[in-house]
Amino acid sequence: MRFVLHFDSISISISISISLLFYSTMPTIAGPSSSPHKHIVAARSENTGVPEVNTPRKRKLRSDSADEVASTAIVTESSFATPMKWKSPRRCAVSSPKTLKKEDSKGKLDSPVMSAVKDRFDCLDVKSKWNPREDDQMKAVKEALHVSKAPSTVVCREDEQRRVLEFVKGCMEQKKAGSLYICGCPGTGKSLSMEKIRQQAEDWAQQVISLVLCVSSGLGDIHFIHGFFQEGLPCLETVSVNCTSLTKTTDIFSKILGESETGKKVNGPSSPLQRLQVLFSQKQQSSSTKMMLIIADEMDYLITRDRGVLHELFMLTTLPFSRCILIGVANAIDLADRFLPKLKSLNCKPLVVTFRAYSMEQILRILQERLVELPYVAFQSKALELCARKVSAASGDMRKALSVCRSALEILETEVKGSTEQEPQSPVTEDQVVKMDHMVAALSKTFKSPVVDTIQSLPQHQQIIVCSAAKAFRGSKKDRSIAELNKLYTEICKSSMITPAGITEFTNMCTVLNDQGILKLSNARDDKLKRVSLRVDEADITFALKPSLEMSAVSISSVKSNLSAVKAIAVTHHRPPPSFRCPSSLASLSTTTSLHCNDVSSISRSKLLPPSRLHPIKSSPSPTPSLADSSVNQLTKFKEAAEKGNLVPLYRCVFSDHLTPILAYRCLVKEDDRDAPSFLFESVEPGLQASNIGRYSVVGAQPTIEIVAKGNVVTVMDHGAVRRTVEEVDDPMMVPQKIMEEWEPQRIDELPEAFCGGWVGYFSYDTVRFVEKKKLPFSNAPEDDRSLPDVHLGLYDDVIVFDHVEKKAYVIHWVRIDKDRSVEDNYTDGMYQLESLVSRIQDQKPPKMPTGFIKLRTEQFGPKLEKSTMTSEAYKEAVLEAKEHILAGDIFQIVLSQRFERRTFADPFEIYRALRIVNPSPYMAYLQARGCILVASSPEILLRSKNRKITNRPLAGTVRRGKTPKEDLMLEKELLSDEKQCAEHIMLVDLGRNDVGKVSKPGSVEVEKLMNIERYSHVMHISSTVKGELLDDLTSWDALRAALPVGTVSGAPKVKAMELIDKLEVTRRGPYSGGFGGISFNGDMDIALALRTMVFPTNTRYDTLYSYKHSQRRREWIAHIQAGAGVVADSNPEDEQRECENKAAALARAIDLAESSFLETPVVTRPRINNVLE
Repeated sequence: MRFVLHFDSISISISISISLLFYSTMPTIAGPSSSPHKHIVAARSENTGVPEVNTPRKRKLRSDSADEVASTAIVTESSFATPMKWKSPRRCAVSSPKTLKKEDSKGKLDSPVMSAVKDRFDCLDVKSKWNPREDDQMKAVKEALHVSKAPSTVVCREDEQRRVLEFVKGCMEQKKAGSLYICGCPGTGKSLSMEKIRQQAEDWAQQVISLVLCVSSGLGDIHFIHGFFQEGLPCLETVSVNCTSLTKTTDIFSKILGESETGKKVNGPSSPLQRLQVLFSQKQQSSSTKMMLIIADEMDYLITRDRGVLHELFMLTTLPFSRCILIGVANAIDLADRFLPKLKSLNCKPLVVTFRAYSMEQILRILQERLVELPYVAFQSKALELCARKVSAASGDMRKALSVCRSALEILETEVKGSTEQEPQSPVTEDQVVKMDHMVAALSKTFKSPVVDTIQSLPQHQQIIVCSAAKAFRGSKKDRSIAELNKLYTEICKSSMITPAGITEFTNMCTVLNDQGILKLSNARDDKLKRVSLRVDEADITFALKPSLEMSAVSISSVKSNLSAVKAIAVTHHRPPPSFRCPSSLASLSTTTSLHCNDVSSISRSKLLPPSRLHPIKSSPSPTPSLADSSVNQLTKFKEAAEKGNLVPLYRCVFSDHLTPILAYRCLVKEDDRDAPSFLFESVEPGLQASNIGRYSVVGAQPTIEIVAKGNVVTVMDHGAVRRTVEEVDDPMMVPQKIMEEWEPQRIDELPEAFCGGWVGYFSYDTVRFVEKKKLPFSNAPEDDRSLPDVHLGLYDDVIVFDHVEKKAYVIHWVRIDKDRSVEDNYTDGMYQLESLVSRIQDQKPPKMPTGFIKLRTEQFGPKLEKSTMTSEAYKEAVLEAKEHILAGDIFQIVLSQRFERRTFADPFEIYRALRIVNPSPYMAYLQARGCILVASSPEILLRSKNRKITNRPLAGTVRRGKTPKEDLMLEKELLSDEKQCAEHIMLVDLGRNDVGKVSKPGSVEVEKLMNIERYSHVMHISSTVKGELLDDLTSWDALRAALPVGTVSGAPKVKAMELIDKLEVTRRGPYSGGFGGISFNGDMDIALALRTMVFPTNTRYDTLYSYKHSQRRREWIAHIQAGAGVVADSNPEDEQRECENKAAALARAIDLAESSFLETPVVTRPRINNVLE
């Protein structure tokens, strides 16, 4: 062996011959076939010229002298003085496609590797036959094929491992930092190979040090040993980081620092990245050089918008005294080129090693290696060959191959268990192994085309259309008109004794199939002239509809030949009601057809409606429910309304003395279904001395249509048509308005005046940016740290309205009239759905809900919330800056808010129950939306529009409630005499008049009830009412655009104040200071201002950590409570900060009550009963 020692500018070469003991200690690098004496020390020179695995060149930032660049010779077995010449990367012995030969007449491969594999399988055939009925044997085979089982060696990756290990050894010997990037498809053994590399590198470093000590002690020169440790091979420390385990991307530096500096404090005045930069920028003072090997697996998760973390991580290898060897592992093949251009300009681009997808022979070899250790044979060799061939052709993912084998094994297990149940005493046969048919079934399950699932999930009539299209396009004709396809569709339906749909519904169904990518529909003025072509393969259609029994009469291959098989089919045609659909393009068919084949089997297809919307009727077994004495009267009214419009409500009035809105909501929405869109609206009206319970409460669940807007991108989910559309629009608030244009709702006089169905959801504060695009663009908005939708609306056609005065509840279902059907059929379908809704709240056991024990004084404020998006000092500075703008004349008043955070184990619905007690308000709401849950108790109207009369009610000026009625009156007088509070209120009244005047008829705007006092649970407010009459050419949606957001949460002038809010507040407000409520089918609108609202985010990231409360397994929730204060010229920053804290603490009191009532178990003590005789 030849060592090169550097002492300043003097180079001393010492050649030492080492015995075979030296060779025997080297780790095996090149795989089982390589000789352990092949390479002893794989140190490389910088000018070796090997592609992809060269030692990093001398960097511009290095200060090393030219003498330190001396190359190191490479010792081989034949000549210690001759440098080793690197050969081209050696392929795995089983990876070369040139070694494959064509199949012979028996279908066997004749390659050398396949011959070796066949030999191994021949050895397997000698083993004892296994018994699949034995659970232990089945479990052992499943464990051998499990992805998590790490084999002792990583076969078929010897060449890649050798190249990476040579790179690490070269960097260590030359004491140079370097970076290597490993990429490849998923399931190609990258992570497992890196673990082996880490172990081999550590073993190699220890063995080399031991050999040096051995050789040096033989020479007897202690100075030589000291000099070697000072200038020779360094010691190695490894750090492995899986990036998927990091909470945030910058945590990788803490991970590296924590493991590299054991025993030292990680926290300090500087960030972990800065400490690492200092560590690698200073020359080490110790006698030995410590090299650090960092393996960052799953590096894809470090990709951020600015790529800052990736850049800083790789730049660690470019620092002047860096001893960092970085190996990054990721699936992205071009990550180094796309995200690290700066490193390339610094001549520090990482070397790249690619793990290619596994070939068929490699997959077969790996499967064989896993199964060879078992004492029995569980797979036929041909079955494994089929699996390897299919997986290698599809993806080359070894994990997929293991999954397919396990799936085939489970199919065999199910088959064996079924035969055992029928014949328990039957003996185990020799052919009870995984055979070709099992593997074919598993492969079909794994690699089934998504088109097949789409076709199989279609409603029956849409499946018939697909069959008709496939039959029509068999010839040379590539497309047909809608009318031609409809003719063929009608013939098949009639021959199968199925009532065909009308031309309008047929066109709508073709539109749905066009949106799902099955058909291609061209544009034409007349629907009948539209051209239709097929987008999917006919084989997929045949495969998808083959197992469908009800489609046996409309087979593609021979329709006429199968008609005789359905002559005895009796057709019962009853239609569950159609759900609401978007106009024209979003409309589709909803039909249920039951086929009774010889009274043996019954098939019912109703896949258009979601399963959650179809519920059995327990109270009435007949398809048409009985309505007792009122049925004739309601049918008559239904007919009259259907003649005037296309949207008619049906209702049932039931007693509500056994049912509350809380219980009704839990009947419709289960406790663990927190992501399901739904709502509960309640009300408490303020009075002179005390509040009164509002007359109406409304409950709704399972909307038929949802609209979610994020910026200008709108997603419309039509659950009735089972379809989703995503488009970018100029104004997302126009989308629900356009959907409502084709509706002609008819209202029945017996229904209450409350909200009885329509749109329900929320509008965020940022919806004003849809209108003020130039002055308030989304690009100027603060950070969006929660990514909540800007608008979320659900269309609810099923609602329950509680009348607390008359103690009854209205169960309402809206029916969209189908003009192609009779009024009686529409009525029957509507009553079917209505009775289903009634049965859900009457015919099932009431849900069990915790009673709760009220142990807190609800009239008191809770403790101050400490965690906020702004520190107290930062908020006060923002107030002072706002006052400067006021004094400069830019604005008159502004509302600055901050968001507080409170963590709790109480469920949001429990917190809502507590909030009803702590802070009853006119607008109580529990709203489950996409991405969050709103728990609100708002006192203020944002906008109310009824019969084209619009109302805005500014609420500004606040004082606490008195402990006695006398103190209440005293505080009321003080509030009305407070010049600041009154001036602020008058200013906001003028702003409200301006908003109402924009959309009202001239002369119709008036102020009613100016500066009245309204009392609530904790505070009193000054309120005024502004009313106007809507212009004839405008709708309530236009009034909402003009009102959002109201001046009480923004300032005056409104737009200028909002521009300043974007600069002073650090995060987006989200639902806070926006609006929530309902828009009826007839256009009436009642939207509350989103104040005193808690937001519970539900769309958490994949890496969010949950904590649970002891045995109850309660999830920890994060409540966001945002509060603001109005700033004017004479505002005191201390007072404004205190006002925000008090408002948030009032809501937090509800969380305190929920925790004390629903989380703490009450201690029940048995009372002591005295003895009567005493």
